[in-house]
Amino acid sequence: MENHQRIKALEGKIFSDDVDINLSFKEGAGLKVVGQIQAGGGLPKLYDEDVNAISLKNKYKSISELKANNIGNALSDNVLSLNELQDRARRGYTPEQSQLSAGTGSSPSIDKQRYLFNNSGLLNSANLWKLKSGIQIKSKAYYQYDGQHQRYQNLTSIYLPQDTVNYTEAQDNKVFSQNAYADLIVFINRADYYLNNALVFKYTHEQDNAYLLANSKPLKQQYMSSIEDFSNELNLIKSPRGKVLTEYYSYLNYRNAPEQLIIDSAAYPAIFQTNAILQNVRQKVNIPTFFTNDYLNTHFATGKLSQSYKIGLSAKIQDYTSALQGTNAQNEQIVPDSASNALSWNEYRAYVEPNYEFRSGDFRLIAKLPVYLQQLNYNQEDVESQHYSRILFNPNLSFRYDPQKGIAGNIFYTRTDNAGNILQSYNNIVLNNYRSISQNNNILSVYQNNQIGVLLSYKNPVKIFFVNLSGNARINNYNTINYSSISRELSFTDRELYNNVNKSIDGRADISKYIFDLNGTVNASFALQYGLQNQVVNNVIFPFTNLTRTFNAGATGSLGKKVRYDYDLRFLYSKNKPKETLATVSTATTTVVRNQLALEYDVSDVCYLKATNINELNRNNSGLNADYNFIDFSARYRLVKLKTDLQFEANNLTNIKNYQTVVLSSNTQYNYQYPLRGRLILLKAFFIF
Repeated sequence: MENHQRIKALEGKIFSDDVDINLSFKEGAGLKVVGQIQAGGGLPKLYDEDVNAISLKNKYKSISELKANNIGNALSDNVLSLNELQDRARRGYTPEQSQLSAGTGSSPSIDKQRYLFNNSGLLNSANLWKLKSGIQIKSKAYYQYDGQHQRYQNLTSIYLPQDTVNYTEAQDNKVFSQNAYADLIVFINRADYYLNNALVFKYTHEQDNAYLLANSKPLKQQYMSSIEDFSNELNLIKSPRGKVLTEYYSYLNYRNAPEQLIIDSAAYPAIFQTNAILQNVRQKVNIPTFFTNDYLNTHFATGKLSQSYKIGLSAKIQDYTSALQGTNAQNEQIVPDSASNALSWNEYRAYVEPNYEFRSGDFRLIAKLPVYLQQLNYNQEDVESQHYSRILFNPNLSFRYDPQKGIAGNIFYTRTDNAGNILQSYNNIVLNNYRSISQNNNILSVYQNNQIGVLLSYKNPVKIFFVNLSGNARINNYNTINYSSISRELSFTDRELYNNVNKSIDGRADISKYIFDLNGTVNASFALQYGLQNQVVNNVIFPFTNLTRTFNAGATGSLGKKVRYDYDLRFLYSKNKPKETLATVSTATTTVVRNQLALEYDVSDVCYLKATNINELNRNNSGLNADYNFIDFSARYRLVKLKTDLQFEANNLTNIKNYQTVVLSSNTQYNYQYPLRGRLILLKAFFIF
């Protein structure tokens, strides 16, 4: 459900952009357990097992699940949150990403089951207890493990004003990760009172053993990381019968995420000031973080005008620690100059946020006007302590016209001011991967993002006809720019002061219509995006432009009572080029065309067939000319009296075992080759109890 207001105390008072799933259980007097067992196996050496059970009772409900497979189904996708972006915006905190990596590759843009070589398992349980007082106790816990075998080959071409730098890589990684999660939630949801307190623990551990052939030189690497994350989130709302409601919110989080990258033998003359090959080159990074955000919010509703006033405090206390060292032939530890970081970072914000919403019929005018007083204190070794204060104003204005049918519209403007980023403030070098080094020059980053957008739509629910038109323009202003020094052995990046302005515009059109005579829906969309980014490479500043055009079309429906179809066409064109003509930097283009057709046929009430054909064409102006045709087939037969279904699956019948693609990013082109799983045959049995 879109725009779902799950808090009863806010229904009809506060508009929501959340997405939710509407599930309801019929109350029963006694405990009832229902579930399904799936047993599957196939060639080559495949398994896919699943056991799930739902327990239903008047005051207790639970869902439990046990899964394991090696067919390319990433079980980490099963535990994702629907509203993760909204949750992070509400908390005011997004954890820093991993700083180290054993590889430089990315995943291909095809179905994950075609390229993922895995052994994965998931044990998941969710429980709900309803107490007589109206209090609900919820708990969820899961353990998920994932072993993956990742392989790829890559030719990276970096186009420079005077030269082109190429890296060739062939990588063979064996990755094992474990994820554990547990929460305990106290929940009350009444029209006059809302309470939600969630205590959460997360733990993640990953180990990556990587074997790499880089520019014909063998490297053995090991990457290890672990994350411990504790948090408590409290949301309390009192909504008496009057038009005033009060909300108190508190979020506390502690996160510890040490990482380590070990390279068995390598030479880094620019770092260690020696040409000798060093053993066990070891880079460590950790960013322990404590974050809290607390606010009090009061809502008023008077006639057509509703208003709220939020006052709050937040604090982020972090350390950035890193160390780099190697071992020479005499088994002596070598520590290069400027090889360690010990940065202490304290950021405090006091803020007020008046919000106004005016409604008149189908018209809505919304103004969110938060003002922040930001205080930064940070210090690191051999550098004088820094103190910084600034007032930030981040308005969000929108005007909406949203009738039940007909033409609707939305015009909005947002501005985001921010200063300070611990990842852009440490002063000494970090070896992020085997060929990339980053460093900062004790420069405080400041940026401002301005965005204006418009959305027009037409909806006719009776004729099931919908049209959407949207456009956005963004201007990002930064006071720094990444300065890159690139050679055939190493890429070095630091930050310099620079009036850095990046611009982008995008537009999109969507149309969808249900055709009653064909018992089906047809849809189409077109999107265009243009951006300008500045590059500083090897002492030369040059801006790069990128253009992306996409076109999608599809049709779903049925032919009679037994045949169903689903067709999808996707076209993607990307072009990157320097704003000014350079002799050594040419325009790079890629084109991808993908056609997918799925047909389902009901042979009888107990027998069903499905066939899928996917055809993909990959082209670029550097010689890539790759075509792929994937064919999948499945058949399902129901044994009604035994409450059992039997299913046969044959995937990738054309036995495609290699996939090539090109990825563009400003002045860099990545040419990837991935091994695929080849032809798969599976037989599954589903038992319902």
